[in-house]
Amino acid sequence: MESTTQPRRATATETGPDEVLAAGLRALDEALWQERAQLTVLALRAKIMQLVLAGDDRRWLERSVEDLADAARMVRAADHEPGKLVRAIGRHLGLGTTVSVRDVADAAPGEWPQRLRAHAAGLDRLATDIGNAERESRHLAVGGLAAVRGMLMALTGTTVSTSETYDGAGRAVTGDHHRVDGRI
Repeated sequence: MESTTQPRRATATETGPDEVLAAGLRALDEALWQERAQLTVLALRAKIMQLVLAGDDRRWLERSVEDLADAARMVRAADHEPGKLVRAIGRHLGLGTTVSVRDVADAAPGEWPQRLRAHAAGLDRLATDIGNAERESRHLAVGGLAAVRGMLMALTGTTVSTSETYDGAGRAVTGDHHRVDGRI
């Protein structure tokens, strides 16, 4: 008779529904902490990008873009374990499969509602921070581009640039670009 050195895992029928639910909630808690950590890095990188753009320090721009892209790739590459766990726990609690962390929090026993609501609030805060930094960075980048164009126009003394384009018959012609908003 062979003896095993590793303990045998208990099955759901041996441990009961409460233990299964508790294990699922602990796993969800850990997965949400990991997701929040990844989103925190993304939010930080987005804020750094915003500060680089606001400071108009071009030497850090490329590195900031790379760091932000790396953080975004990490978030996209995550296996989205929290979503899988939320659906499984939702089924276990009889809530169905289209549930949110807040739905699970409303039905969870013990200290779990408070913990899960704190996770949901933390994720909301991070999403808001990322969105705000992204919008501000876009605003700064567009403003910086307009400022560069304005400086070039002031230095060259031109207000409308000319270049080669095509006419209705498909022939190359040199012509004026039309200004879109009076500034560019």
